[in-house]
Amino acid sequence: MSTTDTGMYLKEWQGRQSVAEAMIPLIGTLYRTYNVICSCFGRAMVNQSVIRLLKDHRFARHIMGVELDVRDTHKLLSAVIALKPGPAHLDVGKLVKKFHE
Repeated sequence: MSTTDTGMYLKEWQGRQSVAEAMIPLIGTLYRTYNVICSCFGRAMVNQSVIRLLKDHRFARHIMGVELDVRDTHKLLSAVIALKPGPAHLDVGKLVKKFHE
């Protein structure tokens, strides 16, 4: 593996990490303000670390065949907050899967 490949993978990883870090306050807002419990294919997203969120998105390969993109999840969470939902259980993995279908 060349140095340029390594640098490219590192930038991609850091980008996904940044998006996952930005999702944490959104998940917390949904949980505390709107009583919405978020999960990713059954795995709770509330009070999870950045690495755990990324692992849960990678777990989606077993269900969807491809890794769930954290950018899609971030957009979905932002849209749900804009709707000001009532109490619910939201599986973002299933929603993003249906959206892509």
